[in-house]
Amino acid sequence: MIYTCPMHPQIEQDHPGNCPICGMTLEPKGGVALAEESTELRDMTRRFWVGAILSAPVLVLAMGHVVPSAPHWVEGDVSRWIQFVLSTPVVLWAGWPFFKRGWQSIMNRSLNMFTLIAIGIGTAYFYSVVVMLFPQLFPPSVATHGKIGIYFEAAAIITVLVLLGQVLNCGPAVKREAQFARCSISLRIPRASFAMAKNATCRSTRSKKATTCAFDQARKFPSTDESSTAARTLTNR
Repeated sequence: MIYTCPMHPQIEQDHPGNCPICGMTLEPKGGVALAEESTELRDMTRRFWVGAILSAPVLVLAMGHVVPSAPHWVEGDVSRWIQFVLSTPVVLWAGWPFFKRGWQSIMNRSLNMFTLIAIGIGTAYFYSVVVMLFPQLFPPSVATHGKIGIYFEAAAIITVLVLLGQVLNCGPAVKREAQFARCSISLRIPRASFAMAKNATCRSTRSKKATTCAFDQARKFPSTDESSTAARTLTNR
């Protein structure tokens, strides 16, 4: 099976992976590989929920100083170390795919969205780590109320939000819409209307002919347990 990038169709390879230009997940060319898509969706979903659970207390502790009745320890070293411990798996484990794709974009000399994400969350996290472990490296002038600012909550929350976007992007509705769009492009239809149902009818503005892209949905589409075949029927009226 050949895998290609939906944004850069010139990228083709015989195994799953990421596009070296934009970093998007490669999709099967001319077919639907439900097993691979389900695996990616499960992986991103697991990373998202673990990251969200660990990031919630980090955000609460980081914003605790704005609450008038907050306990004093919220702004102390205990709170800062808790943020350090909780945000570390969020950034380094849950956000690892972004660092990997960001590094690939640098090696391929094709900077993209993942380059920016990796630099942003990496800078916020590792700067905060240096502040926690080596505070003597910074001049006293950068401290506020005797404490140098840390940004663990920014790194963790951005990681979780990007993971949420990846989960939504891997969802079945987005995949079906992409299938319909590729069907329209392959038929060179200038304008098309897509119906998010079992059948999508694409009508050309240059002729009276209509093309129907019908997907076999004998089972729940897509299946998370086993792969089922998706057939495309092109009917010209």
